[in-house]
Amino acid sequence: MAELATIEASIKTVSPSWGKKFVKRSEGLKLVKPRLVEPERSLGCRKSVIEKWFVDIEDLFKMEHLHPSMIANFDETMVQPQTKSTVKVVGRSTSGAVVLCAEPDLPHITLGVTIFANGKFCKHLLIYPQKYVPQEVRGANALEYIDYTLAGQDSGWITTAIFAEHCRKTIIPAFLDNRARLEELGVLNAPGILIVDGHSSRLNSKLLDELAELNISCPVLPSHASHVLQPLDLKVFGVFKSTLSKGDSSLRKLTLPERRAALLAKVRKSLHIALDVTTVQASFRASGLFPFNPSIPLMHPCVLLREDNTPSIIDQSGKGNGGRYLMSGKIITDLAEREAIRLVEEKTAQRKRAKLAVDVQITTDSDDYIVTPPRKRRGRPPMKRNLQALAASLPEA
Repeated sequence: MAELATIEASIKTVSPSWGKKFVKRSEGLKLVKPRLVEPERSLGCRKSVIEKWFVDIEDLFKMEHLHPSMIANFDETMVQPQTKSTVKVVGRSTSGAVVLCAEPDLPHITLGVTIFANGKFCKHLLIYPQKYVPQEVRGANALEYIDYTLAGQDSGWITTAIFAEHCRKTIIPAFLDNRARLEELGVLNAPGILIVDGHSSRLNSKLLDELAELNISCPVLPSHASHVLQPLDLKVFGVFKSTLSKGDSSLRKLTLPERRAALLAKVRKSLHIALDVTTVQASFRASGLFPFNPSIPLMHPCVLLREDNTPSIIDQSGKGNGGRYLMSGKIITDLAEREAIRLVEEKTAQRKRAKLAVDVQITTDSDDYIVTPPRKRRGRPPMKRNLQALAASLPEA
């Protein structure tokens, strides 16, 4: 930490006005905003890891009859406007009591996107932190979301079950449709590639078996390198978030349901702009995946030249940092890797069974440990019953 502070202190700085004048006087220069990178990514994005990953996947991307319509990338991003809200204080100047008026926060909504190297895309995924379909996507409004698949989960994040269901109902049919079009052109059983990151929701042995049977490989991006290698992170999501963040101040004047409906309308518009054919194709070019050119991502300024001799393994404890398995880049359609994932799943299931057995034993051994959870009351309590209880508690006249 002291070394970093010394380096930062040694860097000479200039005023913004001087920098603008210098750029105007010099040809070929432009002003850019600095990019903030998490500590894990700044320290874990190593050149040796990326080089080894490209060597491992080289045979996949040089397969015979591989077509850009059969190369896909899936990832998700959070839908949340960056509103500059201020706290409002209400109260008389002569009184010590004040009321803080906080603006209602929008719920966490996850957007999943799948793009193909030929510039196309398939249905998107919206994950809400609730069980029921919200009002803004029901009835007549449902026609606006015909290109979206809706899912619900308590926290709004993607899970293994949601990702598997989205693959089976959306991504795999898109691969099969593209393969059918290629068969009309004389290309039979064209291989497919689905590129994903190392999030734990991607690791599902049954889903990987299904992908392998359909001749769809599933290379996993190296840890802490998705901002360099993942096509969606390189171009598409950048355009999407910059477009989405414009005009957020107007949302503060709306109620929570109105804000959510207005935000999703902006999501549809921003995603339509971000998924332009040229933007999607530029994303794959910048990643070096299609056309296959490892030298492009290796020139990224975030790539460190330091060596990393850590072997590429799957952490069999199933407890990766941030909900991720320790994978460091794998082609998980390989039989050995799928067996390792099955072992992780089995250990997780054993822990759940052991915990359930302990809970059952505690409740059956002694009545003292039986805890009956309170029943959730649905709806508002009857007003009549409350008035009767209040009347009973009052002293008689």
